[in-house]
Amino acid sequence: MALRMSESVKVEGVLQPLRAILDATVYGVQVPGREGRAGMIALTMVDGTDEETFIDQLSAHLVDQLALYAVPVFLRICDQVDRTGTFKLKKTQLQQEGYDLRRCAAGNHLFYWDAGRKRYAPLSADMQSRIDDGTYTKI
Repeated sequence: MALRMSESVKVEGVLQPLRAILDATVYGVQVPGREGRAGMIALTMVDGTDEETFIDQLSAHLVDQLALYAVPVFLRICDQVDRTGTFKLKKTQLQQEGYDLRRCAAGNHLFYWDAGRKRYAPLSADMQSRIDDGTYTKI
């Protein structure tokens, strides 16, 4: 589950060919009771992109391009991702907010990797609770 810097760079490279992605960044987030950090993608989509179709395409693309252990556990689709003065995507606030539904900005959609279906699924408050308390262990 631990995400190393080289893995986040690799995942960002795998995302680049997807035309529906406007901007993307990959980083690690803490999961209670787990060592290391779980991978998370934050991205913005090109206007007019159908989210459901995109999730299907993204999931299939990641399974095709990465080992299953390297697929980021969480996905956050944002309206926008702030940039630094040198135009790099700001990760610090995203990392602090993690996959917490209460902390993420309105309009952001959160997903978790459903290992059984090999697809991102919407993250509900119930699933977040199960991940946090360790009853959902497939991450």
